[in-house]
Amino acid sequence: MLVSFDSLSEDSRIWIFQSNQFLSSKQMDTITFELNRFLKQWVSHQVSLSAGFTIINNLFVIIGLDHNQTTSGCSIDAMMHAIQAIEKRMDLQLLNRTNVAFQINGKIQMIGLNEFQDLINRKSINRSTVVFNNMVSTIKELKTNWKVPLENSWHKRYLMS
Repeated sequence: MLVSFDSLSEDSRIWIFQSNQFLSSKQMDTITFELNRFLKQWVSHQVSLSAGFTIINNLFVIIGLDHNQTTSGCSIDAMMHAIQAIEKRMDLQLLNRTNVAFQINGKIQMIGLNEFQDLINRKSINRSTVVFNNMVSTIKELKTNWKVPLENSWHKRYLMS
């Protein structure tokens, strides 16, 4: 069952899919159409799931699931297949976890993980550079631990000692 993302509680589970490019209005409309269609029929063990989604900064597609519901492996697979279908249809990458998004002077930038490591090594970005921690798993974490200094994210493993 499709619900408004904003109506989901802070304890609700989320999945963040970062695009490899900023999305155009047309691309966002297509993603919105496809996710509306998918989430309206998303089930786990024949029980309708209450879920919503949002697109943030024309880059991050975030699906949220009501905190009172759990998913099965099959329902997670169905969601991943829906995302893969969107990727294929639109020639986008939404599942590539080696793309890193960060902010410099308030502007979001995206690069591959190897390039990100090079920027760290060259000291072009540092401990205080804001990164997007797409590993957060609840709406509460999205609000409090998604945009964080590099030193407070999983990305810190790439910092030199």
